[in-house]
Amino acid sequence: MKHLLVTFSLLFTVINANGQAWTKEKGKSFLKLDFTSITGNKLFNDKSEVVDFQDYSFNTVSFYGEYGITNKITAVGYIPLLQSNSLKASALGQKASNAGFGDVDLGFRYAISKEKFPLAVTVMFGIPSGDNKDANQLYTGDGEFNQIVKLASGVGKGNWWLQGGVGFNNRSKDYSDEIRFDAEFGYKFLQNKLLAMLKFSGVSPMDNGKAPLTRTGLFSNNVAYFSPAVELMYYIKPKFGIALRGAGAGATSRNIQATPSLSFAFFADL
Repeated sequence: MKHLLVTFSLLFTVINANGQAWTKEKGKSFLKLDFTSITGNKLFNDKSEVVDFQDYSFNTVSFYGEYGITNKITAVGYIPLLQSNSLKASALGQKASNAGFGDVDLGFRYAISKEKFPLAVTVMFGIPSGDNKDANQLYTGDGEFNQIVKLASGVGKGNWWLQGGVGFNNRSKDYSDEIRFDAEFGYKFLQNKLLAMLKFSGVSPMDNGKAPLTRTGLFSNNVAYFSPAVELMYYIKPKFGIALRGAGAGATSRNIQATPSLSFAFFADL
């Protein structure tokens, strides 16, 4: 691993795919309030080269939720309540900042099967509710309406589980469509109070769109990465807890920040 990263445009896919191979029971929910910070001065360019950039700080406060409509259908939503982006002045550019609401993702997960071979399909709609007009390209959204269809399966026994999935992201406004994939291994410790997860996720653009790249790496076109992540969730109470997460990516990444992503969250499993 050469650098660590996760960008705002990818937060939903990377960090919030909670139990994607399984649906929630009817009336049950999972809720998370998350703060993620990305601070650094390096970017991956379109040739996967790490280049110098201004000192930047990209932060987001987001809400993620799942709710069991029926035993086989779960509503899923990701809402970036506040994204605050800033650049420090340097020889590479002037001081700048922008803050606001981000792009919302809403959809559902349907359990094709739940017994011996859990299999679920997730359909998400990306709503362009963020700002993609900022003069300094400190965007809080990409300005395009996209649709993601993903198939996932998993297996679990006792204290461990394993799940993975692959999906297609159909994008508009001449952004390149994407293949997305991920896998997760988890284990429960301390009488199920502590959940430790090792996750892998990736995006592979089809390079079939001509939308421009962004100089900041925020909501750029033709983003590519393979990212490992570690997440710890601890139940302080039977239904409430805290989570910590860090994510990373290899040197083949393109058009994103080359810097660590660190997150802290409160969650409720109701």
